[in-house]
Amino acid sequence: MSNWDYSDFLHEALKQLKEDFHDQNKDKEFSLWLEKITYIASTEKTITLSVQSTFFRDQLFSRGYVNLLQGKIKNLLGQKIEIVFQILARDFSDTVNSSQQKRPETTPATLPKKPPEPKQKHPQLREEFTFKTFIPGESNAFPFNAALSISNNPGKTYNPLLLYGGVGLGKTHLMQAIGNAIYQNIGGKIIYTSAENFTVEYTTSIRTKKESEFSKKFRTVDVLLLDDIHFLQGKTGIQEQLFYTFEALNNAKKQMVFICDRHISELKDMNERLVTRFESGISA
Repeated sequence: MSNWDYSDFLHEALKQLKEDFHDQNKDKEFSLWLEKITYIASTEKTITLSVQSTFFRDQLFSRGYVNLLQGKIKNLLGQKIEIVFQILARDFSDTVNSSQQKRPETTPATLPKKPPEPKQKHPQLREEFTFKTFIPGESNAFPFNAALSISNNPGKTYNPLLLYGGVGLGKTHLMQAIGNAIYQNIGGKIIYTSAENFTVEYTTSIRTKKESEFSKKFRTVDVLLLDDIHFLQGKTGIQEQLFYTFEALNNAKKQMVFICDRHISELKDMNERLVTRFESGISA
């Protein structure tokens, strides 16, 4: 290797950080941020790494990951090395195609005589809300990647996912894209509804004495997509029901995605246990 090839030191530093994160039960955090770094080149006093966006780079600095990485490299190399970044834009359409559509090559002998029938659209999801039609950019690269990861591994990564922000930013589109991808590629019982409809169904179940049916409906799903949870502010009874629903799905390792118009910490009159559950996953 050349005089200034520090790639081995970088890889060893990342390996040690991965072990540190594992010891702190932060494997998902390491996977989301530090596994996406790519080595580019070195000089005597710098290492150049590539990341997918300026947002991603800024998060590495603000979350302290760059300092952690520099510290590990310094311990290994015996001198301080500055880390610099190149922004290498990703083709998100290719990402979606490769993660959701790519299939193993088959020989003519194994090709089916007739292509499989496409699934019917999900009754609660808009079929045009897919990852292909979502326009990812620098400001929403993180939630896009998190959503894409969830669609491939529901219940295993970033659970729950809480998407928050103002009107018209694509939160519902991204949530429904998750539901459509899972429904078409994996299947299972998927419910998409708003917090208002969730509340109406609950009050109706009380009036008709069918609370058990309500509980069974929402606590046995594979994926729960719940929009506009800010609607639940001050509604203690329905918050309690959502808490128990959350617990049931979390214990069964079922995927949950929530949408709010602001960060969960800004909501008023919310059950503290429920807020804690929302914050236990990834907020974007």
